Amino acid sequence: MPIPESEKTREKVPNYRELGFGHVKFPDLPVHLDPEFATFTHGHLTRGFGDVRSLLGLKEDDVLFFYATLQKKKEWSAYIIGYFRNPEVYDCRGLSIEEGIRFQVQRIRKQRSSEKSETFG
Repeated sequence: MPIPESEKTREKVPNYRELGFGHVKFPDLPVHLDPEFATFTHGHLTRGFGDVRSLLGLKEDDVLFFYATLQKKKEWSAYIIGYFRNPEVYDCRGLSIEEGIRFQVQRIRKQRSSEKSETFG
């Protein structure tokens, strides 16, 4: 289950109810989508760990794990919340938001096209 989105977003993001979590205390809160597993994207400012240099150093057989520190009652623990296997990493720091979106859409279309050709010969 994603954490709540704490910042205003340009685009509409789903809330807990829309993702099937209508039973939570605040089902209409928007959720935070990072990493975003539908299109396999992730973006973060450097915080001293998980920075760009580490991401750009990933190789074909690597696994990129995502963790969150979550509090249950009064205790904090770290949990693995997702992962990308064999991640493709692109340095998009020089792109505008619009250019980054176009790049991602083209990459997804190319991937889907190659999956169809592999499936149907």
